[in-house]
Amino acid sequence: MRCGNSITARVADRGFRRSLGEGKSLSFVRGLMKKAALVIFYLLSVVVAAEVSARLAMKNTLGALGSELSRMQGELSLRHLQRYSELESNLAKGCHAAVLEKLRISVAIERTLLSGKLNEHPNGELSKYVSQHAPGLTEKLAGYKSPYGNSWKEPVCD
Repeated sequence: MRCGNSITARVADRGFRRSLGEGKSLSFVRGLMKKAALVIFYLLSVVVAAEVSARLAMKNTLGALGSELSRMQGELSLRHLQRYSELESNLAKGCHAAVLEKLRISVAIERTLLSGKLNEHPNGELSKYVSQHAPGLTEKLAGYKSPYGNSWKEPVCD
């Protein structure tokens, strides 16, 4: 039996080699398979590299956004601190009318800014937040125009 199986295997191997054509062998097929595996590996590497790059870019963008937001919040906090210190100083000097007018101007500026943001994104998160924390304000600010226009002069407290 053994002799028959090995003869059959040899005949089958010769038939397979003949079907590939003259001069081609199993080593040629193995070479093609190695090349195909390398191409597949290369393509997978490109896809993985693109994914890693995209994730790192997104992480860097979010980090930069967080840093910029922190800087803007710090600047806003500084401006508020300076304004409140100025108003406190004016009140200490007894300039009640000047402080009242400065407060009215500040309120008009904030209303104008908030109105603009709400008009830009009428159904956004800001609109929901304002409606939740100051019911009716969104409607009041629709089309708001400052009574001071685009310029004003603040009173001086000596």
